[in-house]
Amino acid sequence: MNSKEIFNLALGTEEPWYVEKVEFLSTSEREQELHLHLNFEKGYPH
Repeated sequence: MNSKEIFNLALGTEEPWYVEKVEFLSTSEREQELHLHLNFEKGYPH
């Protein structure tokens, strides 16, 4: 299971939503930020 799948499960995202990208960015030597990029499937029927 990759990090996108793990965060999809943790967030409980459902179609059409999904985690597109997961980033851990260093803000300093000892700190990091977690950036989650969410997206949705274009043309998903309501």
